[in-house]
Amino acid sequence: MKKTILTSITLCTLLSLSAAAMAHGFEEQDVLPDKTHILRYYYNCKGRVAPLNVKADRGFVRTEKSTRFICGNPDQPVIQITYLSPEGFRGADTVRYYLQGRLDQIDRVNVGSKRTARLVGSEETLQVTSDQERIVYRIFNCNGKIADPSVTVQRGFVTVRDGTTEACGRYNQPSRNVVYRSASNFVGADRIVIKTDFAPPVTLPVEVSGGSPATSEGKDTVARRAPEPSAPVSQPENVPEERSLPATSGDQRWIVFASRQSFEDAKKFAKGLSADIKDVRVVRAQNGWFAIVAGPLEQQIALKTLKSLKDNYTIPQDSKLTKGETYTGLVWNGPNFLEASLAYSGNPTKLVWRDLEIKVDSVQGSDADSKTPVAYGSINGQRVFTIKLDQVEVAEPKAQLRLLWLDRTSPYPQVMFTSYWGGAHCCTVTAFANARDKKDWQVTHVDPLDGDGFAVEDALDQGTPVIIGWDNRFLYRFGSYAGSISPMQIQEFRGGKLQDVTRDPRYAFLLRRQLGDIEKDLDWSDPDFERNSYLAGWVAVKALLGEEDVAWAEMLKRYDRSSTNGLEGCRIELRNGASCPPDKVLKQTYPDALRDFLSKAGYLTKVDASPARVPSDERTWEYLKEGQTVVFGVPESDSVTARLTCVDKGQAQIEMEYSTEAKEKYRDGQPLKLKVDKAGSILEIEGQLKKHTFGDEFMGWNFDAKIPASHSLFEFMKVGGTLKIGAEPPYELPLAGAGRAVEEWQFACQRK
Repeated sequence: MKKTILTSITLCTLLSLSAAAMAHGFEEQDVLPDKTHILRYYYNCKGRVAPLNVKADRGFVRTEKSTRFICGNPDQPVIQITYLSPEGFRGADTVRYYLQGRLDQIDRVNVGSKRTARLVGSEETLQVTSDQERIVYRIFNCNGKIADPSVTVQRGFVTVRDGTTEACGRYNQPSRNVVYRSASNFVGADRIVIKTDFAPPVTLPVEVSGGSPATSEGKDTVARRAPEPSAPVSQPENVPEERSLPATSGDQRWIVFASRQSFEDAKKFAKGLSADIKDVRVVRAQNGWFAIVAGPLEQQIALKTLKSLKDNYTIPQDSKLTKGETYTGLVWNGPNFLEASLAYSGNPTKLVWRDLEIKVDSVQGSDADSKTPVAYGSINGQRVFTIKLDQVEVAEPKAQLRLLWLDRTSPYPQVMFTSYWGGAHCCTVTAFANARDKKDWQVTHVDPLDGDGFAVEDALDQGTPVIIGWDNRFLYRFGSYAGSISPMQIQEFRGGKLQDVTRDPRYAFLLRRQLGDIEKDLDWSDPDFERNSYLAGWVAVKALLGEEDVAWAEMLKRYDRSSTNGLEGCRIELRNGASCPPDKVLKQTYPDALRDFLSKAGYLTKVDASPARVPSDERTWEYLKEGQTVVFGVPESDSVTARLTCVDKGQAQIEMEYSTEAKEKYRDGQPLKLKVDKAGSILEIEGQLKKHTFGDEFMGWNFDAKIPASHSLFEFMKVGGTLKIGAEPPYELPLAGAGRAVEEWQFACQRK
C-alpha cells in the first residue's frame, strides 16, 4: 500500500504552512515587508514533482529543493517557494503557480498586513433586479470571532447572515455574509456602506433594474432603509409552536453552541451538528433569539462533553454551559439518528452501545514509521468485524467513529469510520460496517473523498439521514483545484451499500442549495475567474435538476474560447489509467470536451451525448440572427470552416479556411486573391491571410475579405451544389442547407 494517494491527477499534493484565507479561488497570506517568507511547499509522495513555474506580479519568488518530514518520510524531497517583496512596497501582490504549464494555484500576498480577519467581495457596481438577493461581502476571521459590521443602505435592505466559506485552510470556515435586496418597486441607483473594526469602510454602488420585490425568509436585518437605520424590518417566518422544555434539576446544564435571530438559520446550524452530537435542539430565548443547545446533562458530564467536543473542533470554540433560565420553550428537535461517537487521537479508546463494543487503535503500516487506524467490533466478547483504513499511513493517525442509523432495517446502527490522511487537497478515507444479523456483519469501503469527506444530513427530518459527497472527477478537469466545482452526490445506505439517489425529486432542494452556493459569488469580470472549470460543475448541477438544455445554451454564450485546459481527448476508450496513444489524441473545443466528460460521467440525458466528434464529418450551415452571421461548421462550437458576417449596411466580411501549412510559410495580413469555382464559373475574391490560433497553439491560415452583400458569391451559395475553394490544398464546400440561411442573412444585411 502506498504512503499517500495524491489528487485525482496524481501530479502532486500541496502543503501550505502559513495561515491563509481563501476566497474566489485565491489563497491569501500575510507577509512582512522586506523579509523572505516561505509561501508553500510542493511535493509528490510517489516520485518527482511535475515541472513547476512560479510568477509574482510585483515581488520576487525563488524555488529551491529542500526536504521535509512528509509522507511518513523524514527526508521527503520538496520544492520550497520563497517570496520577497520589492523594497519599500506595501500592499497586495499576486503569485501564480503553474504545473506543467497549467495554472494550479493563486496566492494573494498582503505585504505589511497582519490581519487575520477578512472582508471579501467586489467594489464594482452590483447589478441586481428587484426580485433578486445577492451576497455582497463575506466576513470571516481565521483566529476568532467576528463582530457584526455596521452596514447602512440608502434605499434597499441589507441582512447579515451566518454562512461558511472556503478559507483559513478549511472548507467550512464560519463567515458572516452581507446580503442585499432592493426596496419594493424600486428601480434605480442605491448605495451600501460597510464598516468593520479591521478594515477601511467599503462603499458599494448598486444598480437596480425592474422586477418584483424579493422576500427574505426569516433573516436578521442589521441595516434598514434610510433615514431610519435603527428601525427593524420584520420578515414573516414559519416558526413552530413552542413546546415545553425537558425538566432540569439544580445540577444540570445545557451546552449552548450558538444563537441566531432567525429560526431557519438556527435549524440549519443544529442539523449540521446532529451527525456528531445527540439530542441537538433549538430553543427560544426571552429576547426572541433562537439558541442551539444539547442536553440537559449533569454538570460534570456536560463539562467533560464540552471539553471533548472543543478539543476535536466539532463545535465553535466559544460554546459554553448554561442553566437556561432565559429559555422559554423548545421549537425544534429533529429525530435522533446518532447513537454514539468517539474521536481517536493516538491512544486506544472504545465505544460501548448495548452489547456492541468497538475498540479503536492503530497498527503498523507498510514501514516502521507509519501507522494505520483500525476499529474492532465485538458482541459479547466475540469479534464480528474489523475495519482497517489501509489507505491512511501516517506517523500519527487520527480518526472518527460514529454509530448512526443510516438503515433502520438493520438490527444495529451502522458504523461509520473515517480518517484524514493529510495534505492540502485530499483526502478523507471512509468505511462502513453493517449488521445483517447479530453475528453477520459486512464491511464496505468507499472511494476516498476530497477535503473533510462525506457529510451526514437528515435531509427529510425522518431520522434516517443521507450521505452527501462530491464528485472528485471535476477537480483539475478544466482548470485549477481552487477553480473547480464538484457537484453534490447524494446517497442512501441500503443493505450494506451506498445507493445513489441524487436525482430523486425528494432531494432536489439539496441540489438547489448547492446551486445557490456556487452562483452567489459569481463574477464574470474577474480576470482570474476560471469560467470553463466553473461552467463544468454548474452545467452538471443544472443537469441533475433537469435543466441541462438551458444550462448548455448559457454555457455556449459564456465559455472561455482562449483556454486550452482539458481540451485533449482520445479517439479510443482508455482503461485503468492508460495514456492515449499519440496517433489517437483528439484536440477538442470546450463544448465537445465538456459533452464527452459529462456524458461519460452520467450527467447529460438530453444534450447530444455522442463521443468526441471529428468536425469534418458533422458540419452544417446555420444562420445566427443575433450576430447576423452565417457559419458552416460544427454546431455549438468554435470549429468553423466558413463564416459570413454583416459588418456594415450592404457590406459583408467572409472568413474561410485556407491552409494548415506552417506559420512561417505566410505572413499575417498577406494579400491574396482566392479563386472560387461553381460548376465551371470562377470568381476571384481579393482579401488577405490571417493567422488562426487556439489559445497559444497555431491552427492554420484563414482567408479574410470584405465584399458587398450583393456579391455573386452569395448567389452561387443560394442555389446549392458545391463550391470548390482554391485553398492549399483545395477543398469543396458543400452547400446543402446553405440556401435559406444565406438568403435570410443577405436580406437582413442589406437593410442593416
